[in-house]
Amino acid sequence: MPIGSGVVMGTIKDAVTGVPIKGVMISSDGMSGCCPSNGDGAYACSDTAGTYHFTCVHTNYRQQTKLITLPDSQTIIVDWSMHKLTRIKGHVYNADGTPASNCTMTLKNAGGAVIQTTVTDAQGFYAFPDRVLGGRSYGITCECRAIARTNQIPLGEDFRVVNFGSPA
Repeated sequence: MPIGSGVVMGTIKDAVTGVPIKGVMISSDGMSGCCPSNGDGAYACSDTAGTYHFTCVHTNYRQQTKLITLPDSQTIIVDWSMHKLTRIKGHVYNADGTPASNCTMTLKNAGGAVIQTTVTDAQGFYAFPDRVLGGRSYGITCECRAIARTNQIPLGEDFRVVNFGSPA
């Protein structure tokens, strides 16, 4: 390790399952590049001694940033627990199989509290943005032309709504 630099190393794991996460990119406002986590979730990054914002980024997890001080000529251990993003998306169809547009889709938690609403597009597609969801299951309510229906979805799975009927 060059004089005037330090190393931060550790392991990055899924916050719920504890499984190591491969391919997390770690960067800081002091580094010119990134260092990735390996198949065991382990990483090691060197930087000039000082205090920096280190950030972990992975496509399927919520980004995290920590303020870390790297002592001169020392190695410190910093472990990370990242929360997985849940993608919820799907399509709504009329009874005749055509896409149902302008349907109000409501995402609710298991207790019935509204988390978010969105509207289907011309192709009947809807999507709730990537989000961290706690709990075990959620409901999606579809309100479209006097038809209302709720489907339960398990945590962490993509959901496709098919064949919602609507009156002629």
